Amino acid sequence: MDAHRTSVSSDTATDPTVEATGQEKLVTSSIVSPEAVTQFRIELKNLDIYYSDFLAVQGVSLQVRPQSVMSFIGPSGCGKSTVLRSIDRMHEVTPGARVSGQVLLDGEDIYAPNVDPVLVRRTIGMVFQRPNPFPTMSIYDNVIAGLKLEKSRGVKKSSFDDTVERSLQGANLWDEVKDRLDRPGAGLSGGQQQRLCIARAIAVEPEVLLMDEPFGALDAQTRLMMQENLLSIWSEFGITVVFVTHDVDESIFLADRVLIMSASPGSVIDDLNVTLPRPRDPAMATGSEFMALKKICLDQIRAESLRAFEQQNR
Repeated sequence: MDAHRTSVSSDTATDPTVEATGQEKLVTSSIVSPEAVTQFRIELKNLDIYYSDFLAVQGVSLQVRPQSVMSFIGPSGCGKSTVLRSIDRMHEVTPGARVSGQVLLDGEDIYAPNVDPVLVRRTIGMVFQRPNPFPTMSIYDNVIAGLKLEKSRGVKKSSFDDTVERSLQGANLWDEVKDRLDRPGAGLSGGQQQRLCIARAIAVEPEVLLMDEPFGALDAQTRLMMQENLLSIWSEFGITVVFVTHDVDESIFLADRVLIMSASPGSVIDDLNVTLPRPRDPAMATGSEFMALKKICLDQIRAESLRAFEQQNR
């Protein structure tokens, strides 16, 4: 087996609100009982995802270790975002969506009958492709929006100021907005709005952060800055990050593992370990290991894209 590759089966140990809204637990007061603690933060076991009768994702099994970074890449329409959204049950907002198989968070099945999907989404942070600050809220209130929902955690209003500063510092936005926190978040530039959304996500200190092409709508310079900023957040906050991207370079630069998906119905066809040292430097993109991984990714995505095209034109 290639040195970069790991098995994609569910029994192999691999390396690693609707917006982001906190860590309220899924089953009564706690999602993790002492008996349920596992070495994996997230596990998907033989996951199939349907929209009515359409099979979008088939047989996905994987594990994600705590405080690791994992990325999904693949041809357009392969189900990358669908898999991502299944991890916090966000795909269920689409009528007719359903799953078979299991999605485990710290060993607990988030699709179990006694689990409230709203609480799932308060446990796992989510950042979308396009910035979506709450338009009627100030920058300050955008950051603490999730905390205001955490009444059961006894979050004190007096802690909000510290949380806002820490979160905006973490998102590399504090210096740009500290003198106008009462201004609308929607009045910021696109890159600033996305950083505001990231600040909102990390304010509630989630254990998992899901990101669906978070930098896809940004210009190249801002995108590179945001990639480096994400690595800083990951390092400082110790969050487990799972993200989707169409950018192979971004995937390799950020992740510990790159999962390549097939054309629809999407399945994981390769699982690549990225052993580039951390902290990562953009100059690594010209190195031999980076280029070798990039070739594997591009070759497989091209093959799957051609296969999908041929299927559509039969």
